[in-house]
Amino acid sequence: MVILDGPETLTSEDQHSCEENVLAFFKHVWLSGAQAEICLQREAHLAWLKRGFTSLPPNFAGLDASRPWFVFWIAHAMEVLGDFDDHWAPKVASFLSHCQDPTGGFAGGPSQLPHLAPTYAAVSALMVAGTEEAYQVVDRAAMYDFLMRMKSPEGGFKMHDEGETDMRGCYCAIAVASMLHILTDELMEGIPEYICRCQTWEGGIAGEEGLEAHGGYSYCGLATLCIAGKADALDLHGFLKWAVHKQMTHEGGFQGRANKLVDSCYSFWQGAIFPLLHEAFRQGGSEKVPLPKDHCWFAPEPLQMYLLLACQHPAGGLRDKPNKSADFYHTCYALSGMAVSQYDVSNHTPLLGDLGNLLERTDARSDQRKKKPSTLVSKDATFSSWHYY
Repeated sequence: MVILDGPETLTSEDQHSCEENVLAFFKHVWLSGAQAEICLQREAHLAWLKRGFTSLPPNFAGLDASRPWFVFWIAHAMEVLGDFDDHWAPKVASFLSHCQDPTGGFAGGPSQLPHLAPTYAAVSALMVAGTEEAYQVVDRAAMYDFLMRMKSPEGGFKMHDEGETDMRGCYCAIAVASMLHILTDELMEGIPEYICRCQTWEGGIAGEEGLEAHGGYSYCGLATLCIAGKADALDLHGFLKWAVHKQMTHEGGFQGRANKLVDSCYSFWQGAIFPLLHEAFRQGGSEKVPLPKDHCWFAPEPLQMYLLLACQHPAGGLRDKPNKSADFYHTCYALSGMAVSQYDVSNHTPLLGDLGNLLERTDARSDQRKKKPSTLVSKDATFSSWHYY
């Protein structure tokens, strides 16, 4: 299960068509002063998400090994929209309990093999559910054993038994350990060095050593080190320089890597890097860089405009870019990225449109002093789980 984007060929024709459509609409909005009329279609998205929670069409059968991901994507999107309630929590806990392997970790579905990616998705979804019943699903002792078995001699984590080692494994393993309050020096051993070896000359982080910097893997690597309070092991100045060039000046959204189209999912994978970098510089001593007090080095309103004008599907859900279909993955991460952009470091809300567009705050920042892990769940869910464990 690949949780980040696959290859996408960028042609000049594709780029020109996309930019022309989006820019024409954006210019109309700015020139007409109609920002207040830009609305988040909250009810349409919630209705679409709830239908997906109860039933998926037959063409989803090929994704049977990704079922905890659907639970998480839908649950977290509903959480960010402010409408995940106790009706759904027992259903989430009941299903995911059947995905847990007796030897530790969660599989992509009942009776499948445990894998770090659905393990992260399952534990995150249980944190969203936020009930004692949900927290009790996880066998924490077996989980720790599973995470230790996944440690790779290369320094990272294997995604599954005899599986590949890449940056996803580091984040999935360490985020799970942090959420369950089982993070130890033993688990973290060799991780900072491995992640540093994957930081490229561009400044961002690659999925594996020797590859190009990528938004999703960059978030995974940085978030892993922020959880452990070791982000200053990276070249943070180079990282920041790379990240600020990934927000596109025309569309307002983010690209995942050089010479790629804007994609709504990078609203989170790239957008959430900035509050993490702000925290990473703080952890390393703010005297090393003058930290901005009212922003995080990116432009939130243009990002929100791209998401609200170009990525909302009329039938509900959000999409990669115009003329694409809505899907649960892009809905989850587009909304999460928009939520990150709506809360700056001074707790001001740089909001495009009226208060109806305001989302719940996503806990994208890591602050070890307040025990807030860098995980993709709401602040309330984060505090609730830390109190329980």
